[in-house]
Amino acid sequence: MEWQKVLEIFTHQLKPIVKDKIKREDELMSCLWNDQNIKKLVCLWLDNHYDRRECKSIAKAQAFKKMGNKEFQAKNYNKSIESYTKCALYASINSCELPVAMANRSASLFYLGRYDDCIKDIQLAIKLNYPKQLQYKLYLRLLQCYLKLGKQQLAEEILTIVQKMIHDSDYIAPSMKGNIERKINNITFTDSFEKNTVQNIIQNTDDLSRLKSKIIFEENVNFPNASINIDRIYNEELGRHVVANKCIKKGDILFMEKPVGFVLLSHDTLSLCPHCICSNTDIPVPCTTCVNNFYCNDYCLTEAWSSYHCWECPGSQMELWKEIGIGHLALKVLLTCTTTTDKVKFNEMQNLVTNFDKLSMDDLRIYGITAIMLTIYLSKYTDFFETNNLEDCLMSKFSDNSFNMNFNILTSNDKQLYVSSLLLRYILQLIGNGHAITKSNTLLSNDSSMNEQDIVATGVYPSASMMNHSCDPNIINIFMNQYLIVRASKDIAKDEEILNCYGPHYRYMTTEDRQKILKSQYCFTCKCTACTLPRLQYFMVNIKL
Repeated sequence: MEWQKVLEIFTHQLKPIVKDKIKREDELMSCLWNDQNIKKLVCLWLDNHYDRRECKSIAKAQAFKKMGNKEFQAKNYNKSIESYTKCALYASINSCELPVAMANRSASLFYLGRYDDCIKDIQLAIKLNYPKQLQYKLYLRLLQCYLKLGKQQLAEEILTIVQKMIHDSDYIAPSMKGNIERKINNITFTDSFEKNTVQNIIQNTDDLSRLKSKIIFEENVNFPNASINIDRIYNEELGRHVVANKCIKKGDILFMEKPVGFVLLSHDTLSLCPHCICSNTDIPVPCTTCVNNFYCNDYCLTEAWSSYHCWECPGSQMELWKEIGIGHLALKVLLTCTTTTDKVKFNEMQNLVTNFDKLSMDDLRIYGITAIMLTIYLSKYTDFFETNNLEDCLMSKFSDNSFNMNFNILTSNDKQLYVSSLLLRYILQLIGNGHAITKSNTLLSNDSSMNEQDIVATGVYPSASMMNHSCDPNIINIFMNQYLIVRASKDIAKDEEILNCYGPHYRYMTTEDRQKILKSQYCFTCKCTACTLPRLQYFMVNIKL
């Protein structure tokens, strides 16, 4: 049964909750936790998904390894790479198939002349405990890669390692010494490296340097991730908002921000890395525990695992995240906030508005039930509550303790109430502050059109979220993988407000339609220029005519 169907059942069966009696997230969550029917149905739903989860398979891994070996022998190196990658995907962390898949893939890459990629796979195979008495093969291949790339010093360092291995029986049997010494002698240090490869590397470096040289940005010490040329201020009419403290030119960069968290919309991690949104190549690195996540490199895999994926991974196996929408991002935000040491970023997230007092009780209850489901998931299928001291990992990081004052986390029930209340809070914050992340990179372009950009993920950027909405904005959002770069799309005067568009734009939607969307999702009536000036108010109507 889909999660949306479960929520529909609750909508029809649960007794109404009087909103006047509910003022805070924890009050609503206490009410929902007291309903045994909610917990019972949620547990049944989760158990059903757990029973149907897709796990690692040694049989599949061995089949793909065999297929890869056959293709390698036929010199179909690109095809063999595909098979070895699938072998790695299905191989469990403690199996020999996983390091062997990486080692075999490195051989295919070597014969394709992809020496940098070959080096990465060799290093990963060794890290994954490739059999000791075969490691000399990888080091000899590594030696050849460095020679091909003209990296003489690194080649000499690897040669020293191999020479030490020759005299260590744990790595090389005495009967093999002569054979390996002959192989070393056959590798000459006069090998010329491939000029084309080096030129390509230099060209890529120049492209990156050219891109960075276009980014002129000095950060405001009082406004994280924001330009020194803008300020965050508050007044009764506009609440928190952003203004220019000097004249800003079209094209100036106003924000450069990494998200607190994001999730891919398509869950297609074969194409995009779920940790950085870089496009994956044909040699991604699979999660060592689930068969649902590929990363662009080992660094992203390691970072993701330690930050959040160790608790997200069982849900990937259970295929929960495809069903629960914004709830997945709320969970990822919780996990990232738990592991982060950046208290400034942590509190920027906590201070986003929730609109708790403006939403209907029916909507709040649905979001609350999703928060309960995520909390039960963490409790039953992960070690989140056993691993983390909530006082140290979450409560102590708050600069404003008003949220924590209502909790006493002595018992397991107390801890679940606290975590579920935080999850509800994050869900509500994300509804009003989530950013659609696009894959189009127009940083060096003057074209501010967003029509052709493909939305690939949803993320949360607390600093950029301080901008108020206008149906005729004066900025443009650009994404370089996960990083949000906000540029001025027109000249902005000193003291003028910096305005974002939350989606409804006057050029593409009628005033009536825009107002409905903004009221429904963001709980306000827009009074921007495009909504009040007659010549702009009927812009779409005039186009249709």
